[in-house]
Amino acid sequence: MDESLKSIKDVTGLALNTLLRPLKTTSPLQLTELKFAHLAFQEFLFSLQLARGEIVLNPNWTFPDEIFAWKASIEKESAELWK
Repeated sequence: MDESLKSIKDVTGLALNTLLRPLKTTSPLQLTELKFAHLAFQEFLFSLQLARGEIVLNPNWTFPDEIFAWKASIEKESAELWK
């Protein structure tokens, strides 16, 4: 988890103004966990990290084909931008 997220005091505001939604709450006013509102955002952002080399995959892990399709698309567009 990104350590900078721990300093956010208005987690409810974060959930209301982003692509995140509450997952667990301890009360209606205190959220304890958030997750992406749609799997496509999670797949895209994970693929972006892969394309940037920020994540190294374990060869024993398996992922949906969509992850690698997103990664290929990101790499292709990046290559075209930096020609």
